[in-house]
Amino acid sequence: VQFEVINAAMTGINSHTILPIARDCASAGGDIWVIYMGNNEAVGPFGAGTVFGLQSPPLPLIRASLALKATRTGQWLDSVRQWIQKPPPGKSEWGGMEMFLNQQVRVDDPRMNAVYHHFKRNLADIIEAGRRSGAGIVVSTVAVNLRDCAPFASEHRPDLSESDKTKWNQLYQRGVDAQLAGQGDESAAQFRAASQIDDTVAELHFRQAQCELAFGNISEAQRQFSVARDLDTLRFRCDTRLEDLIRQSASGNEPEHILLADSERRLAEQSPDGLPGEDLFYDHVHLTFRGNYQLARNIASQVEKLLPEQTKQPIADDQPWPSLEDCARRLAWSDWNQQAALSTMFARLN
Repeated sequence: VQFEVINAAMTGINSHTILPIARDCASAGGDIWVIYMGNNEAVGPFGAGTVFGLQSPPLPLIRASLALKATRTGQWLDSVRQWIQKPPPGKSEWGGMEMFLNQQVRVDDPRMNAVYHHFKRNLADIIEAGRRSGAGIVVSTVAVNLRDCAPFASEHRPDLSESDKTKWNQLYQRGVDAQLAGQGDESAAQFRAASQIDDTVAELHFRQAQCELAFGNISEAQRQFSVARDLDTLRFRCDTRLEDLIRQSASGNEPEHILLADSERRLAEQSPDGLPGEDLFYDHVHLTFRGNYQLARNIASQVEKLLPEQTKQPIADDQPWPSLEDCARRLAWSDWNQQAALSTMFARLN
């Protein structure tokens, strides 16, 4: 059976851009759509922490803007705007993740409510476009690096006094020093004391998670790593609320051929202590070969349910999926490819 796979994704976009792409795809006659999105909702176009234009404007304004840019007149006006708003001399158009340092967004920022609302609406409309086209749909949750990716940025709560901030910093630094010295009990005690002053700092929860993991308190470590991700003020990773919205979008819709691939859970199950880390990710979200394999296996198990019966008939019930090694051999993935990928990631991190 021949499969044709079309990758309609591109770097740095989010659901606002994916919706018109999906509507274009509706005329292509695809049998199955796979939706995997959520990491760029806050930092991508029209997000609360974007560096590209308006932040969290009303949804009708966003869609009108995108519709205008689909016209020649709109593209001409946009090019004029870009010419007028030239970047300062010596500053490139794309500066990587460093560009977002001045666009930190707390989880309780009112603009995040718009981010979640927009994501929910866009995802529903994407699914509806696929359903109307006659395609089966697999909606996937988004796996992220929890164990080995510390928060990119942290902020204290806005109402914290300077004296309390000073005391917090002292307790936190004592905890860090004790942790580096291998004094687990002391570091955990200092971190707990700091959390009583301000427990909204992402980095604090990450270090508390490390302490709990060292003590063998796996469930508490999992919770703390998740909280650290959600409190990260540079929001490059899909957070808990977005994951829940993805799950809700597919819940109860199996009769409509809309299925959930819970990739967040799958990669957790394939990780030590249920915490995805550097064995599956190069960095915060980009998957290693092993990570891609686990993601593909999880999505494929749902895709299989949407295949025509005549496609599935020749497959024996006891026939296994190709192993990681099988896929590496068929794709000619070698140590040379691994070295090239690591070199690319090293350059990015530098």
